[in-house]
Amino acid sequence: MTRKSWIQFGIVGLLWGIPYLLMKVAVADIPPPLIVAGRTLIGAAILIPIAIHKRSFMDAVRGIKYVLP
Repeated sequence: MTRKSWIQFGIVGLLWGIPYLLMKVAVADIPPPLIVAGRTLIGAAILIPIAIHKRSFMDAVRGIKYVLP
């Protein structure tokens, strides 16, 4: 791998690993279900506007019948 590839790999590893470290610290003070709900809400707050902007939100909503029983 090139030096640039190693740097990119390190950055991705760092960004990927930080949330698990923060969750380990947070679980000491906050119940796990609340952490999961918070992460889900943050993710939805970021991804739903992107999906609406790309006009793919309604396609996802229509496909929910295949996910939920």
